[in-house]
Amino acid sequence: RVSLREALRALEYAGYVAIIPGRGIYVREASEIGQRSLEEWLRQHDDLVQKIFEFRELFEPGVAQLAAERASSEEIEQLAWSIAAMRAAWNDGDLDAAIAADAEFHLLLVRITRNDLIVRFLEQLLRATGEERRASLNIPGQVERAIAGHAAILEAIRARDPDRAGAAMRQHLRDAWRYIAAWLAGELDPVSGEIRESGSK
Repeated sequence: RVSLREALRALEYAGYVAIIPGRGIYVREASEIGQRSLEEWLRQHDDLVQKIFEFRELFEPGVAQLAAERASSEEIEQLAWSIAAMRAAWNDGDLDAAIAADAEFHLLLVRITRNDLIVRFLEQLLRATGEERRASLNIPGQVERAIAGHAAILEAIRARDPDRAGAAMRQHLRDAWRYIAAWLAGELDPVSGEIRESGSK
């Protein structure tokens, strides 16, 4: 029962289901983002996405710091498992599974704080960012960058280094937004997924 509840929450945070208290669990349809592509959705919500990243940057580095101080050996292995699952899903071409694993990593970090106020607050935030997560991870190179960012955070947590863990989370979030902004500005190479040098095409 607990495992099922955790799996449903991860799907909710990834934007695939809607959990409505007292009513039930509903699979979200693609039409909820509209008939437009996820990329077009991102273009039309760029201001919202930027605000989400600014908001996350205020809180998630602190979460990573607490995780470095409080994570048990078992929880560290759970974080490692979520990264391995994201990498395996991406290698298999399963973007949906990769997105779910991305959400699971951030959700695990929040729970490791063992602070009920933080958990409730940031679970609400993660619940509200499902569409943003799905859209942004469709950008070329973004999944690989997310995996690398998670690995850096995990390495700092394993080392029990709160400052390094917080810095790694901050860099992870800043990198994600930097590449999203570059993509929106037409400055991201669609093949390499890297930001073009100024003046290049």
